[in-house]
Amino acid sequence: MSVKVLLIKTKKNILVAGLSLFLLSIAGWLPSLLFPISIMCLMLASKLVTEDAKFIVVLSLPFVLFSMAITILGEPTLRYADSDFVAYYNNYLSFFITDEVSRSSSAHWGGFPWGGGLEIGIPTLHFIFAHIIQAPAPFVVKFFHALLLESLLVCVLFQISKKHRLKVQNFAILMCFVFIFIKFSGMFNHLRQSYSSLIILLAIFSDSKFKRRLLFFFACTFHLSALVVYPLCNWLFFSRKKYKKIVVLIAVFAGVTIVFMPVLVDIISSQFKNSLIFSKVIWSLMRSQEDESVMNSLVTTATRLIYLLPIIIISITMKKVKNDGFQISFFVFIIVLSLYFLPGFAVRLFQIFLMVMVGYLYFITIDKDKYKNYFVYVTLISFLLVHTILWLRNSFYFYELQVFSSAVPFEYLSVLTDESSIVNRVSLPTIETFIRRIDD
Repeated sequence: MSVKVLLIKTKKNILVAGLSLFLLSIAGWLPSLLFPISIMCLMLASKLVTEDAKFIVVLSLPFVLFSMAITILGEPTLRYADSDFVAYYNNYLSFFITDEVSRSSSAHWGGFPWGGGLEIGIPTLHFIFAHIIQAPAPFVVKFFHALLLESLLVCVLFQISKKHRLKVQNFAILMCFVFIFIKFSGMFNHLRQSYSSLIILLAIFSDSKFKRRLLFFFACTFHLSALVVYPLCNWLFFSRKKYKKIVVLIAVFAGVTIVFMPVLVDIISSQFKNSLIFSKVIWSLMRSQEDESVMNSLVTTATRLIYLLPIIIISITMKKVKNDGFQISFFVFIIVLSLYFLPGFAVRLFQIFLMVMVGYLYFITIDKDKYKNYFVYVTLISFLLVHTILWLRNSFYFYELQVFSSAVPFEYLSVLTDESSIVNRVSLPTIETFIRRIDD
């Protein structure tokens, strides 16, 4: 081995060791800054054209995922009624403290309560968690779910990389886009549908028919919306024949629906009140009669859709309205906006695109051969800065943890030892009331 080669390897080892220690120190003392710093490391890897890119990706990725899991741990747990995790945690407890669950007002969350007993995915996971954890530990349950969701997400990214035959540098850019734009907190609150969405994505990007069918079946066991979401997403990703006409038809349909809404509510709620498939539609129709719910839905819809606007604007400006990113974004934008008056319906229906795949839409909007130009990096850094500022300013994040660890490194992980028994969801305040208390 020549002296030159030996020096290069030594420098590489020093770089890897230094980066590892740097990220580890950030993770131990400054958990709130771990996400933006680890993303910047991924962006560094995307600029390299040597094998060092692989080393940096391998080192940075676990820290990115750890920072996302910390965010979930830091959000308020079992403290407000709007958190679906209250129901999921009570369901977890039902597998090893059955007597207490049966005596509580949350008894209906025991066993396999969702989808008429057909959605067995989450309860099955809780059955496994209960035998591993064997303690009323909400933060450990959250951490387990966070790790599983992240594992599925990484599998999806690798599947996409394989489908598009990406090089390491482009794969790093894909991860940066996805991690910056992903609504991991929202995904965690919609836990069943999030598992279902990620499994659907695995199915869509799979090359095997058998795998697609098997994964579709598994997606249904987590959330029955997969029966509609899977064919819809498959069509949007790979077909989109006559999608312009469908956009117009659904927009017209939405307008007609608004006019005849009172009649529709009476007919559908009476005819399909016990339907598993239409339960969410019925719930949305009932809420559409409440002015406050509709206004809240409009705000939520606008917040979700605003991230698609740059894609639409960039595509129109660059005269690339035929690319996948624009067509999918435009379709989702128009349909979700048209159906805003049905609280929770359209946002849930397109959760895969609005919460998980926004970054992917950015990725496919920009030409692969332009990933190394400054425009891509300015875009990423801008959104990363906005994400970080909002994250640090929002008192909702890191509510349970310390923003800066001032004593012992990783001291904030002591929250994993906290315990909690059955939680009565009805007795908890609404999220608006809870947030006002935080702000005060």
